[in-house]
Amino acid sequence: MDATEALRQLKRIPELRELCHKEVFECYRDRPNGGSHKVVIELLDAGPDELPDSRYSAVATSEDGKVAIGNRGRLEVIFLTLHWGDLDQP
Repeated sequence: MDATEALRQLKRIPELRELCHKEVFECYRDRPNGGSHKVVIELLDAGPDELPDSRYSAVATSEDGKVAIGNRGRLEVIFLTLHWGDLDQP
């Protein structure tokens, strides 16, 4: 499957809004106070027809249900600017 072409075709349907292709990654993240926890990262891609500064976004969810959301942006910066500290809140 060509996800980019599928995204382009789906965006032609007027009833669909804010359409993105989603990739899911799993990792273990070190906590600042020690230990680690499992985190699922969802990378959303609005496609190559979007402006580069708004093409990608990411959401990280820890195994205890805490969520960190980042701003839309370029792939090179979205993970660096994701609000990782939100996963450490009590």
